[in-house]
Amino acid sequence: MKTKQHRDLLLGASGTIAALIGYSVIFLLPSFLEAAAVQFSLNDQQIGWLGSSETGGLAISTLLCALCINKLDMRKIAMLGIAIALLANVASNLCTEFEGLVWSRLVAGLGEGLLVTAGMTALAKTANPDRWFAIYTGAAVVLQAAGLFLLPSVIQQWQLFGVLLSFIILLILALFSIRYLPKKTVVEHEKALSSHEALNSKLSRNLVFGVFAILTFYVSIGAVWTYVASIGTAAGFSFEWVSTALSISMIGGFVGALLLALMGRMATGSIILIVSGLIMLLCLYFLNLDFDKSQYTWTLIIYSVVWSVIASRLFSLIATADKSGRFITASQPMLNIGFALGPLLAAALIVKFSYSGVLALAAVSLLVSILCIIPLARTSKSLEP
Repeated sequence: MKTKQHRDLLLGASGTIAALIGYSVIFLLPSFLEAAAVQFSLNDQQIGWLGSSETGGLAISTLLCALCINKLDMRKIAMLGIAIALLANVASNLCTEFEGLVWSRLVAGLGEGLLVTAGMTALAKTANPDRWFAIYTGAAVVLQAAGLFLLPSVIQQWQLFGVLLSFIILLILALFSIRYLPKKTVVEHEKALSSHEALNSKLSRNLVFGVFAILTFYVSIGAVWTYVASIGTAAGFSFEWVSTALSISMIGGFVGALLLALMGRMATGSIILIVSGLIMLLCLYFLNLDFDKSQYTWTLIIYSVVWSVIASRLFSLIATADKSGRFITASQPMLNIGFALGPLLAAALIVKFSYSGVLALAAVSLLVSILCIIPLARTSKSLEP
């Protein structure tokens, strides 16, 4: 028994490390973009293009992996992903033109997506996935807070090279998790689902809307996360102070996850999603007004609280209702596509509408996401443990 628990512990820990490091570029995107903007003298539109390039690579590789997940050896996939991402980070440091940087970050995203696939697969195969996904969420908040707090000092001394070196160090650390990742990826299901367990047409349709809700939700998050640091610096705050405010706001993400866990069954249904969505919309509205440092920080903290709640509910609703495994597998590339599409659309809007256009895009995408997930929240309430 102890040996089995020990193996499960190593599996969960290795999956957490791989997924965290694979997604590190998303967690630390504001700092990376700010360093690149200074070094390459980028305009707001170019920042959006750069923000979508690496997340676009993540989206492509996770989507391809989702299509053939049952044929993949996660140890080999993780090793290949680390190798590609390492080479791409070295190439990024050698770039002297913006176009070269965009292409190298796209390649880096392809490698990171392979690492994410391996990590998430490991977490799904643990004996208690709910616990390990909660651990992953908490660890992600810690990594975000630490990175956003420390990277400004790194950037001040070593510019973009310091950020790229940080990514390289993280990728090297990921090598230690490979030996504990699963080789086989097929999830063992019961021999057959009884007729009443099979997905009926209504639930299947609502699951499709649920996956689309993840796409539009991360379009919203991707647009905001790409430009949130620029919104602060445009208000006259130093980048170092803005990074500190962003790292402090990560406390809100941890509080949101904890709040959802404490609410238990009270968080089922659609009310928690509607309330959280309205609060997020208010936060986006306040970011479009004149604000001081205190108002900026508190808006980000509250935004992070409700962002964490909605993100957790989106995945838990699909995981609970999806008996086939098809929809929860498709959710991961949808997250990455949304995170890539958000900056790309924002970059097109910011030229004519400035930050107001970015925030409007985020608001509309968020509203669509909430409307799409509500039917699944209502029909799957009875299925939740």
